[in-house]
Amino acid sequence: MPTIKNTRKHNQKSKENHSNSSGSSHESDNEGLPEEYVVEAILDVRKVNGKIEYHIKWKNYASSENTWEPKENLNCPELLKEFEKAQISQKRKTKSIEIEEESEPEPQESDSEEEMRKTRNLKKIKTEKEKPKEKKEDQDKRSQAFVRKSAKNVSESEKEKSEASEEDDIEKKESRECEEAGKGHFLLGDIPDKIATIKPMQDKIEVEVNWKKRKSGKMPSSTKFSSVDLRKYNKDLLLDFYESKLKFVAPKASEKEGK
Repeated sequence: MPTIKNTRKHNQKSKENHSNSSGSSHESDNEGLPEEYVVEAILDVRKVNGKIEYHIKWKNYASSENTWEPKENLNCPELLKEFEKAQISQKRKTKSIEIEEESEPEPQESDSEEEMRKTRNLKKIKTEKEKPKEKKEDQDKRSQAFVRKSAKNVSESEKEKSEASEEDDIEKKESRECEEAGKGHFLLGDIPDKIATIKPMQDKIEVEVNWKKRKSGKMPSSTKFSSVDLRKYNKDLLLDFYESKLKFVAPKASEKEGK
């Protein structure tokens, strides 16, 4: 019969036996030897600090007396073998259930749903066939219009670049002439001092600008600009000049009385 030598239980039982036989002077021949307990069933298994322990139900003892015991304390190979087989079988069943759940087939379409799907597809195909095809002439016209529009955009872009290039050339020429004549210019890095004079011409307003002394110590002579060009280079200079010429006249006493 499978047994285990449990010193803890033996000591506990020995104490109880000793207290019950306190009136007798005769000691048993087996006193001091560990009592053997019978394993009724192995209930569970666990690992504690890398060591395997089994949950033991002892024969003729209540479940409250169940204990966890290491394998080396047990002398019940048949029960251990049966318990391990049961554990392996349980693991296989669990794995089989998981596989079945994963491979569960998707629900099949009912006949009515399949017929409805086919009908929708047929309607879609029929609608696409009924769509009027674009004539080749219309396609050619659309392509030609796209080409003309693209060419127009390219032409406008090139025209803008050409105009900008011409304007840059004019400015460079103008600044170079001013530099040769000893006149100041915004493109030469000169700083304006004030507007000396403004004269109306036939098709424009001519503005004469005085300059501050350069870092080199040279004082550039005044330069004349059209009002349009001056607004392009420094519009604030022109606005400040106009504001300086504004005069506010107080109303006369007769005008006040009339109001």
